[in-house]
Amino acid sequence: MTALLHHYLEDAAGRRPGHPAVVTGERSIDYAELNALADRVARALVRAGVEPGDRVAVFAPKSIETIAALYGAMKAGACYVPVDPSSPAVRAGLIARDCDVRAVVADPAHAAALEPELASGDVRAWLRTENLHDLPEGDEALPEGSEDDLAYVLYTSGSTGVPKGVMLSHRNAARFVEWAFGVLALREDDRLSSHAPFHFDLSVFDLYASAKAAATLYPVLGEAASMGAPMAAFIGEHAITVWYSVPSALMLLVTQGGVDASKLGSLRQVVFAGEVFPTPYLRKLAALVPGAGLHNWYGPTETNVCTYHVVAEVPASDDPIPIGRACEHYECHAVTPDGRTAGVGEEGELHVAGDGVMRGYWGGEEHSGPYATGDLVVLQEDGEFRFLGRRDHQIKTRGYRVELGEVEAAVYAHDAVREAAVVAVPDERIGHALVAFVVPHEGRELSPVNVKKHVSERLPRYMVPGAVHFRDALPKTSTGKIDRQSLSKEASS
Repeated sequence: MTALLHHYLEDAAGRRPGHPAVVTGERSIDYAELNALADRVARALVRAGVEPGDRVAVFAPKSIETIAALYGAMKAGACYVPVDPSSPAVRAGLIARDCDVRAVVADPAHAAALEPELASGDVRAWLRTENLHDLPEGDEALPEGSEDDLAYVLYTSGSTGVPKGVMLSHRNAARFVEWAFGVLALREDDRLSSHAPFHFDLSVFDLYASAKAAATLYPVLGEAASMGAPMAAFIGEHAITVWYSVPSALMLLVTQGGVDASKLGSLRQVVFAGEVFPTPYLRKLAALVPGAGLHNWYGPTETNVCTYHVVAEVPASDDPIPIGRACEHYECHAVTPDGRTAGVGEEGELHVAGDGVMRGYWGGEEHSGPYATGDLVVLQEDGEFRFLGRRDHQIKTRGYRVELGEVEAAVYAHDAVREAAVVAVPDERIGHALVAFVVPHEGRELSPVNVKKHVSERLPRYMVPGAVHFRDALPKTSTGKIDRQSLSKEASS
């Protein structure tokens, strides 16, 4: 039987109760303590009326208590819905209302921001992260659960301007965790980084593969998450052995000054995913960590990781490295525009089938059959796939998937905006830069700062356009649609 995600924590608490599970700064919690704290959260939720299948929003910065809340929600038979702590309250409320949350775990500031947004909802419990250690232990039996139960719902950018909830079951997630544990040969003495925020699917590896190995997890906080020298110092101070992040984070080690390469010697596995890693920068990273294995993982939130490539040697050319071959728990193939399975050298859309594919989107029908990723690939002679680009307007920036339509919807929400279009410009450092073209209503004044501030009040920072250009009118195609190709060329020039 497939393990439930919280079983990894319980098994680690049984095998290595006194071993550090999570270390944040000067704070540490061992496996027995973390498991007990998660149990207290679970029982508090159940006492408040949370039932199996309910959703629990977690809206707080990364911490020991936040991790306990994720486990506690699942132990209660519910699933957790992690909300980006940098999101404005209006977006957090939209997500929480959309999935009809029955409980919220938040720190004081985020709770105060979210409470007005959920005033009319059926929220049965508001737990504060600072009070979790004071919850009574209790001895009530907790739901046994099933591998087909939802484990979490991750919200991604939606094409209609509304965030979309991707539903993942314990079975879906555990297939990935078991695969990742094996392919990286994780050990009890490993020290794993936790760079990705919990609303990002990269965090699934950090949280549950570390528990599967009964290893220690080190959340990356503050400057260590966004600056090269502090990041290297963090790796050295904690002797991190396994690092997983988007390429743009690792690029900080090779593009910023003051990085002490001697601090990186503990790394034995370096994994990156979420966006293309520019080969010139990957070559420099490989030189910094000659003793570490390099792994390129690929997959949308709907599948987590579905293909992987082990970088045996960084190519001499600057061509992107492949996204690799199908993970052992998946079957992947490309489909040509006329519906055929693409052969070697043929371009097609990548389709993924297997137990790791999502259950579906929240509020929609259950998913069945292969998942069409929307990504264009070509199958190489060696059996690995090479990524070509997106089939639609969905792009990646800073490792996050973004629907340009959602950004446009936020721009359009400004009462002074008559027309708007958002395009993405390739950027080797962050994947894509967002550029907005705006037509104001006649007689209304707008500035780039005003537009950016307006969007930042509705969307996370990574979805705010970096540049805003004003026009009297937007170019149109012969069918009357906005000529995005023309705008993209202008933005790139």
